[in-house]
Amino acid sequence: MKIRKQTLETYILCAIHTFVFFLFICRKPIFSPDSYGYLKAMPERTPGYVFFVKSFEFIFPNTYAPIVVAAQLVLGLFAVHFFYNRIAWMLSLNYLIKIIVLVLLIAPFFPPLLVANNICSEGLSYPFYLFFLSFGFEFLNTEKKRTFFLFFISYLLLVLTRGQFLITSAIFALVYFFKHRSGSFKRRHFIRFALICIFPLFVIFTDRSYHKLKDGVFKSTPYTYVNISASAFYVSNESDAEFIENEEYRELFRRCHQTLSRKNLLLSSKKRKGYEEYYQHFHNHVPQICNQTVHDISRDYFFKKYLNTNTDLKKASVYSLWQSELFCKNVFFVLIKHNFASWLHLYCSNIVHGFKSIFLLLFVVLIFLISTFKVFLGNHKNYSLLFVMSALTLSNAMIVSLASHSIIRYLFYNYVLILLMLVILFKLFSNAKRH
Repeated sequence: MKIRKQTLETYILCAIHTFVFFLFICRKPIFSPDSYGYLKAMPERTPGYVFFVKSFEFIFPNTYAPIVVAAQLVLGLFAVHFFYNRIAWMLSLNYLIKIIVLVLLIAPFFPPLLVANNICSEGLSYPFYLFFLSFGFEFLNTEKKRTFFLFFISYLLLVLTRGQFLITSAIFALVYFFKHRSGSFKRRHFIRFALICIFPLFVIFTDRSYHKLKDGVFKSTPYTYVNISASAFYVSNESDAEFIENEEYRELFRRCHQTLSRKNLLLSSKKRKGYEEYYQHFHNHVPQICNQTVHDISRDYFFKKYLNTNTDLKKASVYSLWQSELFCKNVFFVLIKHNFASWLHLYCSNIVHGFKSIFLLLFVVLIFLISTFKVFLGNHKNYSLLFVMSALTLSNAMIVSLASHSIIRYLFYNYVLILLMLVILFKLFSNAKRH
């Protein structure tokens, strides 16, 4: 795909990127509790960012942090430039929209996110996400082998860095399938469609192999159900214990529930006006519910249990982590089954909070429904893009709301896509009026 050269614009963009680089390279690296999890290669951390940050720590043991920031700035700004050029060419954006798109793309480098300065996975996942979108859109448009390969590599790197994007390849697979519906069983189309569908299996196998080599267990990175179970514990009742068949899990649930009750971290802790207030209470206390109560209590229990028969502290730590995950997985489904209405209200409130407005959420849902219908009827580039963008936005919001609380750190990936959906809609309406 050839991009039209605009010399003055290129110089301006390079000047902006250079300014942003020097503006943030002068800021100190930011260390959070997550940072140390990656630096210590803890089992609950996905391998992508662990390899990245540990490589710099190994080569530059005393000065790795500012070098990591520099690398994240360079990679992030290059990804912004790469995505900006391709989307501007693909949608023929005017200068005003280009400026707004650029501002949204660069915004994550500024407070409060500071993605490049944080020694955290967003420093890699943001540029990988932009590469993933760029190669995904380009592949749907050109279907070149090289682009398909780069699409796969960017997806692999993205999901190994942040698991929340695991299902994103399925969205592109659907568009590709409907684009070639009449010839979907031709060898070339079928192989590509099948490969996109099994992209997640490559990631899962790579992730499990990493943990087999490092931790001695062929299992996916844990913490999924520990996170997901937070909302289920929040809406739970003490009487739910009787529905948990496993006696050990039943006792652990009672310990967790009693501690949450003592800390006033349950939906039933206080009568509130509505689910917006119930959600806000949950939103403000997710770390206390998940990490500092359910996870700490269950890990401590299984850690001590392992040490009763073995004195290997490292193996005890790994064992306790995966056993805590299994406990949360088992209890999650029991609690959801018996508190479904309360949990669903909380989950929906979580999604709405992520969009800041029910009207914006309904707007994205409407775009998704219309574009799905149009893509089903026939191949149209703009409607295919609308489908991909709306599906990515909704799926990310739904996964984040299931796994945690809706904070900007997990949802900022959606903002530029919402703007681009508005741009495409405007173009479609403009073309309709002309005809």
